[in-house]
Amino acid sequence: MEEPVEYRYAVEDFERFFHGYGLEVRGTVAGLERYPPSPELDTPSRDRFGRLAYDLYAEADDLLRERDLDLYAKHRVIYAERGREVSRRVAPTRPDSVEGSSRVRGAYDVRYLRYAGPREGPPETEVLADVTLRNESWRPLTSADPERPDLLSYHWLDRDGAMVELDGRRSPLPRVVSTGEQVTVALKARTPGRRGRYVLAVDLVREGTAWYSDGGSPCLRVPFRVR
Repeated sequence: MEEPVEYRYAVEDFERFFHGYGLEVRGTVAGLERYPPSPELDTPSRDRFGRLAYDLYAEADDLLRERDLDLYAKHRVIYAERGREVSRRVAPTRPDSVEGSSRVRGAYDVRYLRYAGPREGPPETEVLADVTLRNESWRPLTSADPERPDLLSYHWLDRDGAMVELDGRRSPLPRVVSTGEQVTVALKARTPGRRGRYVLAVDLVREGTAWYSDGGSPCLRVPFRVR
């Protein structure tokens, strides 16, 4: 099982992710449950901060409870008061899907569904494969943008996942891919020059802006043998 990854971005990264949009950037705090850090401290802002944090999480929970979706969250909101009766919800059966549910979509959300092509070949040889992917971002994907086209590319990794060759050849999308649509792309790749076992890491790139893997969408990893 792979370890969880927490992505942290600088302001410059978001300017690239949302190119063409005006961003209002403000400083804030994260992890409301951690401030103030010491439970022994007694400051004028402590009670107010705790109440603000509780009200924020409780309001989100109330909205989820209306749809019977509370208690599925990563975090728990627990309010303790002396002499108060215990109030605990019993978790309902988790549904397979939630009608009308939604999630926050990023600019670089994509899901790779299928790789159909060779998994071995001689050194320094062009290989052709079909890669099916789904656009799960909030914007259409297109290779027709003259400045920042969306293109299918790849990297070569070794068996342990270390980068061997970054920034492979580009393959255009056959058409504009709207949010939620699937498309099959003809990928052209050139094998490494040395024999061995590798991983072909298929990755989308928005030219001049960012790799989709850097935006949070993992590469499609295909074991490959150069013989």
